[in-house]
Amino acid sequence: MPESDPNYTSPSNEPQSGDDAAVENRDEGDQKGGGNGKKKRIRLLVLIVLIVAIIAGLILAHSADNAPLEGIVDTDEINVTSKVTSRVSELLVHEGDSVTEGQMMAFMTDPQTSANQLQATHQLERAQAAKDRSDNGQREEDIRSLKSQWLSAQSDERLANISADRAIELHRRGAVSTQNRDDAVARRDAARQQTQSTHQQYLEAVRGDREEDRRIAASDEGVAQASLESATSLVKEMNVAAPVDGEVAKRFANQGELIGAGTPLFSMIDLNNLWVTVNLREDRFNSLKMGDKVTGHIPALGDKQVEFKVTFINPKASFATWRATRQASGYDVRTFEVRLRSLEAVDGMRPGMTVLYDWPPHHD
Repeated sequence: MPESDPNYTSPSNEPQSGDDAAVENRDEGDQKGGGNGKKKRIRLLVLIVLIVAIIAGLILAHSADNAPLEGIVDTDEINVTSKVTSRVSELLVHEGDSVTEGQMMAFMTDPQTSANQLQATHQLERAQAAKDRSDNGQREEDIRSLKSQWLSAQSDERLANISADRAIELHRRGAVSTQNRDDAVARRDAARQQTQSTHQQYLEAVRGDREEDRRIAASDEGVAQASLESATSLVKEMNVAAPVDGEVAKRFANQGELIGAGTPLFSMIDLNNLWVTVNLREDRFNSLKMGDKVTGHIPALGDKQVEFKVTFINPKASFATWRATRQASGYDVRTFEVRLRSLEAVDGMRPGMTVLYDWPPHHD
C-alpha cells in the first residue's frame, strides 16, 4: 500500500510544479488588473459627467441670454375711502362692477357730523344777521327816539339855565343863600352834559357803525361760512362716490360696519391706464432706450401680438438686484424696471396678465 511506503507523501504536501505556480500567479494578476480597470472606468465616467455638465451649463447660459423677457400687466390701484368715521348704511356696487367718475358707491351715516352741519348753519345765520345790522345801522324808530331824548335834554338845559341865572341874581341881592345858588348852577351844568350826551347818541345812530365794526362783522360772517362749508363737505363725504372711471377690484367693508376715517371701502383699478413692467438686467439691455418700440405677445389672449413703447426706465434697489458677472472679476450687474405701454387699446388685456417679448428684439 502506498500509505505503508516510507517514501510516500500526501498530495497536499507535494511540491507544486512550474505550471501550477504559473497558473496561480496569473490568477492573482487578473485580480489586481481587474481592480485597476474598475478605477479607470470610474475615472472615465466622472470625466464624462463633468464634460456633459460643462456643455449643459454653456447651453443654458446661452439660452438664458436669449430667453424671452417676461412682463406683467399693471395699472393704478385706487383706494376709495371716506374722510369721516361713520357707519356703512348701504353698499351700491359689487366686485367686478364698472363705475364712472362721480357714481355713488356707498352711503354712510354719522349723527355727530350731521349735527355739526346744523350747528354751523345756525352760526352762519347769526353772523349774517349781525352783519346786516351793522350795514343797515339803527332802525328809524330808534333814531327818532334818540332825537326826542336830545330835544328833551335841550329843553331841560334851557330851563336849568334860566333857573341858574335867576338864582345867581337873587344871591347877588341876598335873597337866596349860597347853597341854593350852587344847586341851581350844578343843575345847569348837569343839564348841559345830558344834552351833549343825548346829542352824541343821536349822531352815532344816524352815522351807523364804524368801518372797523363793519369789517369785523363781515369777517365773522366769513368764518361762519367757512365752518358751514367744512361741515357740509364732511356730510358729502359720507356719500362715497367713484373718484375716476374704473372697475371695482375689491370690497373691504360690509353693511353696518363702523369704518374709520381714511379706511378703504373699495379698491378700484383703472383699465384705461395699463402698462407692462419688465425687470431687465443691464447685461441684457441690448441698447434699449426711452421711446423704443418692442413687439410682445400675450398668452392669455391667444398669443396676440401687440406693439409696445418704452415709457419708463429706472434702476431698482441694489440690495435686491445685485449680481456679479463673474466671481473673480467683472462688474456688478444692476436690474432696471422698464415700463412699456401699448400703442393702441388691447381688448381683454387686464392687470396680472403675462406679456412675453422675444429678446434680443428682432429689428427689420
